[in-house]
Amino acid sequence: MDSNDFNSDTRRRIAEMLEKIHCEKLLNRIYRFVKYIYLHRDGRESA
Repeated sequence: MDSNDFNSDTRRRIAEMLEKIHCEKLLNRIYRFVKYIYLHRDGRESA
């Protein structure tokens, strides 16, 4: 798989996920989850 295929596949997957967000509550849950992963991935304690 070359980088163009990877990029278009990634964009398609992101678009599919965004279509599933139907309310602000769900969006906030996703945001908090991604923030948690980001903060704890490198062992950081604050943003």
